[in-house]
Amino acid sequence: MRRKHPTRARVLLAVLGLTFALQVAWNYRTERRFGEAFPTVYSVLYLPRGTLLDLISVGFRQALADVVYLWSIQFYGSYENPLRYQYIHKIYTLIAELDPLYRDPYRLAGLICVYEERRLYDCALPILDLGLQNNPDAWEIAVDAGYYSWYLGRDSERAYHYFDVASRVPGAPPWTISWKARLKGELGRLEDALALWRSVAETAPDSFTGRVARSHIHDLQLWIQAREIQRWVERFYALRGYIPSDLRELRAIGYPGPLTDPEGRPFRYNPAMARVEPHPDSLIFKTHLLRERVW
Repeated sequence: MRRKHPTRARVLLAVLGLTFALQVAWNYRTERRFGEAFPTVYSVLYLPRGTLLDLISVGFRQALADVVYLWSIQFYGSYENPLRYQYIHKIYTLIAELDPLYRDPYRLAGLICVYEERRLYDCALPILDLGLQNNPDAWEIAVDAGYYSWYLGRDSERAYHYFDVASRVPGAPPWTISWKARLKGELGRLEDALALWRSVAETAPDSFTGRVARSHIHDLQLWIQAREIQRWVERFYALRGYIPSDLRELRAIGYPGPLTDPEGRPFRYNPAMARVEPHPDSLIFKTHLLRERVW
């Protein structure tokens, strides 16, 4: 249990009160003297470095981090300041210096970078990476980084890395593994995705999660079968020098497998593109892996 220091607390409150009063007086004076020539966004330039704020905090670093964090919410809520986004890294790195274990500022900074600035690699991810460096057990920060990589960057490889980090944290929710399985499928690593979904199905905490996992298993097995037929189409072209007009022609070069799925529907084949896919009526998730398919 922490010891209470009433004298230090009073000193801190006095310092913060004096700082606030000086800030109000400074803003009033500069606005009267310069008007619009000195936008309020420039006031952030006078935000001290972390080492100086550490001295000002009189040992109450976490309390001062709270103050700066609350101020940052107000600062970024002032939409009349068009240049405020230039200082995201400065402000939230400062908060991290004061309280590295304070997780909310990292996540808010990432949210602002992605949804306000649409900046991933030079804004959101550096701050979220700093949060993960200071909080290796913060699966929430890893999930944010993974989702933003997928949502804004369309970078499934990087997104998988972050969800993999999140899933390895003790106590992380099981849906982090579901995200890994989904991303493996989007990357075309179907066997890896199938193994992950089977793991999810075996360890599902509820019936809904298990049902979703089994649905993905069903679809992935169809895609793996379609990919195998696709390879035989490519082999046919290598042997005969032309694309087969019908999948039944693959029998002529020794294809031994079925040309229909377990439900009896034929696989969809486009000779012009030499592409084989499961029949849409057989798929449960009809758009998951069909996003860039052209028919």
